[in-house]
Amino acid sequence: MSLIVRDEADIIRENIKFHAQMGVDAFAIIDNGSTDGTREILHSLRSYYDLQVFDDRGPFEKERQSMLLAEHLRQHQHADWLISNDADEFWVPKSGDLKSLTNPSTPVLIAGRYNFLPRTEDVAADDYKFYQTTMLVDKPYGEQPPAPDPNEPLLFPIMLRTFPGKIMCALVGLEHVCNGNHQVRHAAGNACHTDEAVIYHYHIRSYKYFESKIRNHGKSLHMTASEICWHLRRWYAAYLGGTLRNEYESLLLSEEQARILLAAGVIREERIIANFFEAKSPAAQSGLSR
Repeated sequence: MSLIVRDEADIIRENIKFHAQMGVDAFAIIDNGSTDGTREILHSLRSYYDLQVFDDRGPFEKERQSMLLAEHLRQHQHADWLISNDADEFWVPKSGDLKSLTNPSTPVLIAGRYNFLPRTEDVAADDYKFYQTTMLVDKPYGEQPPAPDPNEPLLFPIMLRTFPGKIMCALVGLEHVCNGNHQVRHAAGNACHTDEAVIYHYHIRSYKYFESKIRNHGKSLHMTASEICWHLRRWYAAYLGGTLRNEYESLLLSEEQARILLAAGVIREERIIANFFEAKSPAAQSGLSR
């Protein structure tokens, strides 16, 4: 598994721990100039996992950096398959572990990605942890035309739209990881959709990390096509205009909104990740057990 991270101290330890339990053997990570303790957390984890960390404080160039990590995993960490992941994404196999998905006959797989939405009351707590968010967008409304201008109206709330899936693939035959890992160029051809795993996406967490993400990545958006990451463009424009806090609060679920969406079947409670981290066993609490 590869990750490119910057200021993800609230989630990076849990991401590594969870995926190690799900069958990931090796992690190659670029730290893109974190100042919140992320780099120190990664350093502390190297004693417990096959985890290599590289510092790159230059421009956020995800495609180039992802390929560097993929090649390192193949050559130096003896990996056969790649998941080019983000710190806020958790790959959950429906049975077994992620290794059970690897099959030479289907060397490129794409899994669906589903958003978790915090309740307003959850993020207000002083001791809020991302995994305490348990409202999953189970039946998103569908695609939404790009609306990067924060003054442009949306068809429906932005986090209720369908988000594109992500790829896992055999490293043999990999030619290029496209921006965001939504697609790859691979000698085997196009990806096959899999229902044997889902990706749980904690895109919206505390306001502190929401603002940090938008501020850190906003300046690099000119390097991607305008239709890619349009929601980040919208939020970065709101940040520059001084309205990001309002935008963030519109993404949270009020008690009434949660009731309506639950009744309509758009969202449902999902506790797989919460239960994993709230388990009472010493192994689950240590943060270090494999």
